[in-house]
Formats: sequence, C-alpha cells, structure tokens
Amino acid sequence: MTVAHQHTISAQANLARAAWQVKRSGRSQNPQLMRGEDMTAAHQHTISAQANLARAAWQVKRSGRSRNPQLMRGEDMTAAHQHTISAQANLTRAAWQVKRSGRSQNPQLMRGEDMTAAHQHTISAQANLTRAAWQVKRSGRSQNPQLMRGEGMTVAHRHSVSLGGQP
Repeated sequence: MTVAHQHTISAQANLARAAWQVKRSGRSQNPQLMRGEDMTAAHQHTISAQANLARAAWQVKRSGRSRNPQLMRGEDMTAAHQHTISAQANLTRAAWQVKRSGRSQNPQLMRGEDMTAAHQHTISAQANLTRAAWQVKRSGRSQNPQLMRGEGMTVAHRHSVSLGGQP
C-alpha cells in the first residue's frame, strides 16, 4: 500500500480484524475498535458510515439484534456515502439477512454478481472477506479461512484495497 492508502484504510483494516476476532473467539481482543474509538477525525469522516454498519453488525452478533436496525439498510448515510459505498452496503445488508433468517433474500449479493465492473474492481477483496464470513456463518467454518485474515488477497488487491479500503 501507498502511505495514502495506509492512512485512509487503516481503521477499516482494524475493524475487519476486530470483527474476525469476534467471529473466531466470540470476543474482540480490542473491543473499542468496533466502536470506532481508535480512529482519527479524518478516519471518522471518511469511513463513518462503514463504521456505523460494522458497529450495527457487531450489535447483532453480540445480542441477536441491532440497537439501530436501519443502519443495516444504509438509511443513515449521506448521498455521498451512499454513492461511494453502495455495493458495500448491499453486501452488509445481505450478510445481515443471513444473520436474521439463516439465508439471504438475494444470495447473489454475497458473490458480487450485482456489482458493476467498477465495483468489482474496487471492492473485490471486501467481497472475498464477506464471502468467507458468510461461509463461516453457514457451515461453522470458512472454505478458505485465510481470507478472514487478508491472506488470500493478491498483491494487486493488497495495493488497491487491502482489507476493504477504497483506493
């Protein structure tokens, strides 16, 4: 990653890592990551909607429900947020449907089939991470566990999106 990439997506990487810890052990080694407390003001501005989605997903994981379910539907995002992370919101929504009912109302979201080519290019590593998480949810294990640690990404993925960043 370039320094710019590291600055803009490091908090996302932290959130993804903490979410993986929760999935693996039932708790995060650093729970405050899930609340966005380690982000700088710049981080909070650029990924606040993503942090909100991750926080709501964590609430669902912890208690079986979100304290603010509309977060899962992207209703709190500004137009700019909706434009820049709409495919991510779709993936998160599908994951939430799986959590809620045991299946997605639109399973192809989990495979990235509804994304434009641009979306697929920019968030393919996120799709991989989400897919692996969905496999864990469905079967109790991932078909490719290293995806949960970011190990399954190509060098190009790491440079362009690392653990879910926007290039």
